[in-house]
Amino acid sequence: MAHPPVPARTRKQLKRPNGFGSVYKIKDKPIYVAQFYKLNPVTGEKKKTVRKFRTKKDALLFLDNLNNSALNGRPSTQVNEKSTIREFLDTHIDRYVRDKKAPETLRNYESARNRICSEVGAMNASKFLPRDVEVLIEILESKYKINTVCNAFALLSLAYNKSVKIGEMPSNPCLRVDAPKRSL
Repeated sequence: MAHPPVPARTRKQLKRPNGFGSVYKIKDKPIYVAQFYKLNPVTGEKKKTVRKFRTKKDALLFLDNLNNSALNGRPSTQVNEKSTIREFLDTHIDRYVRDKKAPETLRNYESARNRICSEVGAMNASKFLPRDVEVLIEILESKYKINTVCNAFALLSLAYNKSVKIGEMPSNPCLRVDAPKRSL
């Protein structure tokens, strides 16, 4: 008994999942376009963005890198990579504290900001590491009481949490450091 011939299997091209971008070729040109949504960190709105490539492979590789970064919690770009700790904390206080919190809270935040900035204010905020946070805590503990150190740590952690949440910073270095314990 002879079996009927089996048709040759063709491999169906995989479709990219929704939200992972798309790649298409510009008609009559050897240019491929990677189209994706970029989140505006200030307003939180999505904006359609395109980037052109010479090959389809390059466009797909770009989208894969972009999506892997997003899935691992790292934003593709930072708003201001050269921002110092002083500028970073000033921006945070102006955006989220001034005119929104009680005057006493604002005064406490500004005092904590001044203590932090006197030690590490000139350092790059996007390259601030957990080890730098530990050193800062040690320096502040040698100069101030523990509750004052806790307030400074809380402000720094709060500012980084907010900036990570809106996509301005890749990670919060304070999360990898044991917070100082308040005295009762």
